Amino acid sequence: MTDHPELTDSEVVFDGRLFDLRLDRLRMPGGHTFRREMVYHPGAVCMIPVDRDGRLLLVEQYRHGARTRLLEIPAGTLEPGEDPAETAARELREEVGM
Repeated sequence: MTDHPELTDSEVVFDGRLFDLRLDRLRMPGGHTFRREMVYHPGAVCMIPVDRDGRLLLVEQYRHGARTRLLEIPAGTLEPGEDPAETAARELREEVGM
């Protein structure tokens, strides 16, 4: 007998550009039911690029949550079926011109 819950239903309650929010309904072997909110994200990569002179390359971007521009390491979200190494290379080209 298993001691983990069975997923009985999963409903998308928010379908966003960067992530989805699902409401999962589960049932324990003893019959107890409960709900969990789950965030589904396709995955992401981040890099710490260093140039030939040993300098870290950062990106300045506006971040709405902070309501200001921030210095960050380059990063990006995986496209469907994309290998993380491909995502990293794409983001380095787009964000720092490497």
